[in-house]
Amino acid sequence: MVTTTTESFQIVAILLRYMSKKRAYKMVSDMDFEIADSTENNSLRDSIKMVRGYLEEAGFNLDFDARLERMERERHEHHQ
Repeated sequence: MVTTTTESFQIVAILLRYMSKKRAYKMVSDMDFEIADSTENNSLRDSIKMVRGYLEEAGFNLDFDARLERMERERHEHHQ
């Protein structure tokens, strides 16, 4: 089963807590080229490519940033 949109955004949000968008994009791009392009696991391939696509979008999309901020707020509210 492929990763859902929500799960992909959660992966991106976690990555961006620990590194810049540029570094996260480079890391996931490496995963894309080194894992996704050669795996027979379609779910893994599609999930990596989905996360990479969201990181590409994150590089220049203010709506994406707002959505990540909202997810982080909701995560903090849920844990309180």
